[in-house]
Amino acid sequence: MNDGKKTTYPGILRVGEGEYQVRVTYQFPEGGQRERKLRVKGTLIEAVRAREDEREKMRVEAEREAKQIGYGMDPKLAGKETLSVYSRRWLTHLVRTGRNRVHVVKQHTHILTNFILPELGDMKVEALTRRDLVVWMEELGDKRIKTKDGDRPYAKQTLTGVWATFRTMLHDALVLCDLKDDPTQGLRFRVRGLEPVEKDVLTKEELAKVLTATEHESPDMRAMIWVGFTTGMRFGELSALQWSDIDFERGLIHVRKSQVKGVVGPTKTSSRRTVPLHPVVAGILTAHKAWQEMNLVRGRETGFLFLSELGGLRFSNVLTKPLKNCVVRAGIGDKKVTSHTMRRTFNNLARQAAGDIVARSMTGHTTMEMTEHYSHVTLEEKNKAVAKALGLPEMTT
Repeated sequence: MNDGKKTTYPGILRVGEGEYQVRVTYQFPEGGQRERKLRVKGTLIEAVRAREDEREKMRVEAEREAKQIGYGMDPKLAGKETLSVYSRRWLTHLVRTGRNRVHVVKQHTHILTNFILPELGDMKVEALTRRDLVVWMEELGDKRIKTKDGDRPYAKQTLTGVWATFRTMLHDALVLCDLKDDPTQGLRFRVRGLEPVEKDVLTKEELAKVLTATEHESPDMRAMIWVGFTTGMRFGELSALQWSDIDFERGLIHVRKSQVKGVVGPTKTSSRRTVPLHPVVAGILTAHKAWQEMNLVRGRETGFLFLSELGGLRFSNVLTKPLKNCVVRAGIGDKKVTSHTMRRTFNNLARQAAGDIVARSMTGHTTMEMTEHYSHVTLEEKNKAVAKALGLPEMTT
């Protein structure tokens, strides 16, 4: 059943003329990762579509299961359950209320399984003390991860994420378990682990060279790079843009949604914002749209700006090679530039040119409350910040 020739698509093997074996996996919040195998007769494109259809079915099943688990508990027993039992009820709560998207719930599940429940899972929620958490923190700092080069400590960023999940879960227990006190209250998590690697950002001069080098890339990749560097969008937001989000007349881009692995939903902070569309970028987008129509790009009827060969949404690795090529042409090949470098670079240059408030209002790198607090930032201020930060002609409004 596993014999077959690999294709360019993960999980899809060619097992005969016009026949494919498709492996579909999905992370169920309440039951770990599950796998299904299909046999598809037809073309490779039909096999890919069958894989995505089956994955969508599994997503619907996961949501249905989440709604059925854990909500029939006697309120008198809440808090007396073990942390393992409560964690499943908490994950159900996150899915049911829509607080977290599926991929975030998957991250919580991974953290619980690997970092929290092995040591604390058998303890009753109401019996957890600050001393228990301090001991757990100390042990957490000693955990190591196996790599091809041997064991090494976890990165500080990873362990900070573990603490954030645990703290949120126990804070929610004040309501879900009717706890009188949150045991994490007043505790400071002192992280032990590997220091984060300093990631590259581009200077204004380096950025100008990289953007010039995009002339050698295809119109869609050139447009994606220009929009990414001149707006500071997260890749999920950038790849979920539709032409209805682009206001050419007023020179605006509306950031309303994001996508993760082809599933479109709200932005990371569930907020919306508006960023300036510089005339240079508008011209590049206009050329990109004409290129889509001329080449009859699959899926263009959906209105998405950036489409794969199959008409679906793009993943971040699509920019790996184009960005590397542009960096080499720009003469800064020693720098590692990824899709997230575009956001970091914009944020850094905009902050230097206009300060934190204007920069945050454009990048959306805030909570909902902070976004509201900074809502007095005008479009004129944003326009000046983009032009000044990136060395482009100033826009007129």
